[in-house]
Amino acid sequence: MNRRRSMPAATRRFELRVHLALLSIIGLLLLVNGVTNYTLYRARQSEVRAALGRFNGAALAVTRMLREQFPEPISAEQRRELCRDYQLDDITVIGSAPESDSLPARLSWFTKEVRRLPTRHWIRLAPVLLNSPFGLVVRGNGDEFHLAQQLPVPGGGSRVVVMTARLPALALIEQLREVIVVVSLISLGLVAFFSLALVRFVVTPIRRILEGARRAGREIPAARDEADAAVTEYERTIAELRRHQAELLRLHEQLQERADSLEQFNRYLLSSVDAAVVTLDRGGQVRTLNDYARRRFWPETGGDPGDYRRLFGSLPDVAAMVERSLRDGVSHPFREIEASEGEQARVFGCTVSALRDAGGQLVGVGVMLSDLTELYDLRRRLEQSRRLAALGEMAAGLVHQVRNSLGAIAGFARLVLRRTNEERICSPVESLLAEAESAEEMLNRFLTFARPLRPQTERVALDRLVAEVVTAYRSRTDDCLVELASRPETSPAVNVDPLLFRQALGNLLDNAIQACRPGDGRVTVCLEHDENGRTVRIAVTDNGRGIPADEVDRLFTPFYSTRPSGTGLGLPVAARIVEAFGGSIRVESAEGEGTTVTVTLPTAVTDPVETGRPV
Repeated sequence: MNRRRSMPAATRRFELRVHLALLSIIGLLLLVNGVTNYTLYRARQSEVRAALGRFNGAALAVTRMLREQFPEPISAEQRRELCRDYQLDDITVIGSAPESDSLPARLSWFTKEVRRLPTRHWIRLAPVLLNSPFGLVVRGNGDEFHLAQQLPVPGGGSRVVVMTARLPALALIEQLREVIVVVSLISLGLVAFFSLALVRFVVTPIRRILEGARRAGREIPAARDEADAAVTEYERTIAELRRHQAELLRLHEQLQERADSLEQFNRYLLSSVDAAVVTLDRGGQVRTLNDYARRRFWPETGGDPGDYRRLFGSLPDVAAMVERSLRDGVSHPFREIEASEGEQARVFGCTVSALRDAGGQLVGVGVMLSDLTELYDLRRRLEQSRRLAALGEMAAGLVHQVRNSLGAIAGFARLVLRRTNEERICSPVESLLAEAESAEEMLNRFLTFARPLRPQTERVALDRLVAEVVTAYRSRTDDCLVELASRPETSPAVNVDPLLFRQALGNLLDNAIQACRPGDGRVTVCLEHDENGRTVRIAVTDNGRGIPADEVDRLFTPFYSTRPSGTGLGLPVAARIVEAFGGSIRVESAEGEGTTVTVTLPTAVTDPVETGRPV
């Protein structure tokens, strides 16, 4: 009870010391303000006395001139001479004086005399003549100061002379006095405000802290005042908090070890999985990005992609799925998406999931992308193999019978041609024989397409092999120019079957030549390899009519042809041969501009081969 009763006295002592400190500050400010104002007052009085000396000297000179030349006024030359002698800027002499110093008398006098003054004079001198007593230095605009005096003249009358001088020092003193007054008032206001704020935000919170400690059953030690008691209680509380902190740190370390173990496991899982795993917050900002996703979609070093649109810039379908998930909170099941990666078409399996917290609120989006290009190619090849197997089964039952029938027809036609020379009979029989031979050739191509390939590969210099095929086709046709446009200085070796490769490249050249217009056709073969030397590309380009975009994907379907006379087996056979060598084939075409067929082959793991002379 004694300790509790002593607290109000301690509180009063603490508040008294605070108020004394604030009063000391206010007294110091007032002392500084008083000393400053007194100094400025002495300086102003000194400047005013100096100015009065100049004004009074000029006034005596004006009075003397008025007496000597009365009633003639002072000339402009005399005013300029007086201004120069007494360092004044202007002297204005008014021909009369007001009857009294009252405002009505001055206003009546000023109204009569203003007509005789130039406009610039009465506007500038109106405050001096109407509001200021005569004989007092009055400040005008800027650093101008005026003094108006009544001067007696012979005959009992008087005149008013207004003298103007620029006094920068006196003007500066006047400005400093005004600034000091404003600053003093603001300072006093701030000190008063801070004194109230200090009592409210310092003393009151300390009192509440101690009251709360007493209500919590804390023993408040006796102290000189409330501030000392608060500091002592604060030190005790800090010591207890440190003990609790040590215990919490020990428990935290245990939890951190478990969390680190789980986080490390998740990190290993994400870095080891062969798929891109990306998580986004509700604003679409990338939060986590595993190593596969960074290598595949964000190879730039330094910094994260930030917005998901930058990360999935090459996958607009994925960006659209993510946008819908962020907007509507829906998840998207597994979906295959086609995209271009450089010059290579890729297929990705994409799943977009909306991430929710325990309350069901959307907190972000998770994206998983898997590269299914190889699986897609295997599936396409499997479908093609199934079609080929079906064709092979059909060929086994039909080819033998059809070839026998065609052989009988061709034999009969040759027999007729040997036994007759009549034109009306020979001409249709020859046509029949040509059709039979064409059908037999088509059957041979079909058998070649359906029969399993058994290539006998060997290491060859690809540029020489391409040059031989181009040279052979150049001499075959006169309606189309076939040329080898470019090839590298060193051509990587490839493992191919030369005979099958000639057949595949020949099929591509046949299609290109037949697509060109007779007379101005041009077929160009370009050979190049990538920078790391792992693949080599052969591009066959023609300037023909081109292929519609909706028909490009069907070109590798057996028996599909864009030409009425085509068999539809040239490109499928070439694709089978190229794929047998571990390569790929791609068609790019635009209607009216021509077509480019690009064959990509892996190079042999050997040193590059020096190329021959260009063809």
